[in-house]
Amino acid sequence: MERLPQIITDFINAANNYETQGFLATFSNDAIIKEDSLGKILVGKNEIQHYFESYFIDYQTQTEILTYTTSENIIDMKVLFTGSFPGGEINGLFKFSLNDEGQISNLEADLE
Repeated sequence: MERLPQIITDFINAANNYETQGFLATFSNDAIIKEDSLGKILVGKNEIQHYFESYFIDYQTQTEILTYTTSENIIDMKVLFTGSFPGGEINGLFKFSLNDEGQISNLEADLE
């Protein structure tokens, strides 16, 4: 299995440690998150910060990588979310697109 890019490891670690600035640092300034499970498209770091605080920090969400594949600058990942949200655990899907600088420029997120 191809090694996970460091920026994705940084994303998971920052999320699990509730490090807002570290989480935001993994994204490009013009990054977009298409969050299908919420029916929202989040544009830029202010909206991404609000999303992180609302869904990761407030729910004490922990993210465990289950499987992933990498191809070019695309990383498809299946994760397990656990936290204080209803049900306590659910599988999620991430599709990361990295820009030429190696930052996350686009993230498609959904629940399974």
